[in-house]
Amino acid sequence: MNGRDLALRLLVELAKYHRIQGSSGLEDAAELIKDRLDELGIPSEIIHYYYNREYDKFKAPIGWDLEYGELEWGGRKITTDDTPLLVVAHSPSGEARGVAVHVGDGEGSMMDVEGKIVMARGNPYVVYRNAVGSGAAGLLLYRENAPGDAFPYMGLFLKEEERGIPVMSIPRELVDELAGNVVSMVVQSHFRPNAKMPVIIAGDDEAKVGVISHYCHPYEMYNDNLSGTVANILVAKQARAFHLFVPEYWGSFAYMLDRGGKLAQESFVNLDMVGENQSVTGSTLIQVNPPHFTMTPLEAFIYRSLRSVFTVDTFGGSSKVWGIRMDMANYEAGSDHDVLLAFRVPTVMLNQWPDRFYHTNQDTLDKVSLEMLTGIASAVAKSVREYGERDSELVGNYIELKNARRRIDGVPRSIASTGGGRVKKLFRGPIMDQQVLANTWIMDVLNEGANRSLFLSLIPITMEYADDVGSITNMVANEYPGVSQEMINRYITTLEELGMVKLSD
Repeated sequence: MNGRDLALRLLVELAKYHRIQGSSGLEDAAELIKDRLDELGIPSEIIHYYYNREYDKFKAPIGWDLEYGELEWGGRKITTDDTPLLVVAHSPSGEARGVAVHVGDGEGSMMDVEGKIVMARGNPYVVYRNAVGSGAAGLLLYRENAPGDAFPYMGLFLKEEERGIPVMSIPRELVDELAGNVVSMVVQSHFRPNAKMPVIIAGDDEAKVGVISHYCHPYEMYNDNLSGTVANILVAKQARAFHLFVPEYWGSFAYMLDRGGKLAQESFVNLDMVGENQSVTGSTLIQVNPPHFTMTPLEAFIYRSLRSVFTVDTFGGSSKVWGIRMDMANYEAGSDHDVLLAFRVPTVMLNQWPDRFYHTNQDTLDKVSLEMLTGIASAVAKSVREYGERDSELVGNYIELKNARRRIDGVPRSIASTGGGRVKKLFRGPIMDQQVLANTWIMDVLNEGANRSLFLSLIPITMEYADDVGSITNMVANEYPGVSQEMINRYITTLEELGMVKLSD
């Protein structure tokens, strides 16, 4: 079976599972991945960690399975037979009936919502907590940046002790229609306190390069991230590498806590949303590099390999130019590379962004380009094979290219900070659970600009390489020159108040 046919087969097979974190569908998908690796002659093993357990300073969410959901109003009915995304992941089971009211983002105080069905667009967990505390009967969430008729994928990631009201996801275009009407909600689900968190390892655990991808997310959601999972399998067919297939963040975090100290790999590449049909999704392939202070030669090999696969001749044949939309970017958070970097493992991410159908029920098979997916897999496999060459000229040229890009883009010089106290990090990894920040000013600004990357990942990663405020500030500012020293200091002080770092003179 050629790579294209194999990719299509794997995509269709895996899409049948509702692969929500902590679900039985996730466990079944893990077994299928292992079965297919075994069929291809690639040695593999499933390591079982568990949800609803403490991992360092953070507790993983409780497991959860969806049985059925139903939303009814004005003679209309939508059920999970139409789309399982109707029910927000980890929603408690329950029934609710009341008048639907719109409360904006829902992240502030809610007035006069007792016994009503609240509609909001904000952070799902924050809105959920506010709605429960305000006596709402049910919660309907929507996203402003999703297609108007799409059901967005959202998750609450609740802990075992957090029980409450039913929560559903609705298309943005239904908000005005539902407002003021009596709405009935039915959610049938159950929590799984001992749900497995399967991590699949495959390939050669002594290889110098590793490839990681997450295989979670809902039924029939393809680009995110079945495309990365399938590309990872295709790389395993073509090159000698070590492969990780994980539930996003929690699987990689549990694995690194358990076995990260024994990794033989010098660098990893994270494959996340790599199969985009760019003409449909509006995406650009982006090579997201690790922070400059943890650069890896793998960056250069991946960049060259991508050019070898995706460039075309100019009209006169004198040059090669990109045949797809492609670019590189400084470090940004958002996937399993964050975890590996926080354990001092240099990791490149290949990702396509933006995607107009991201995290919705419209991330369907027709949004996937098999040529893109297999091409990226081939390029990554090529870079893995060539990694051992230690081509210093290539790496030097690549570094100059990166530096030239910063100068051309007018990236300002970073601030020069000196002094400041010592910082001792008291937790492992990035901020795995943003709920620990729930009652701080950080949550109020988390979604502004690059703050999510900055606060949840970049500063915690930098603390693995520097232990004084001045050095941390300089290293962070080299990545994000617009960040202020005052904000970094305030963030670190807040972490001290939360018991997550220790400051000293």
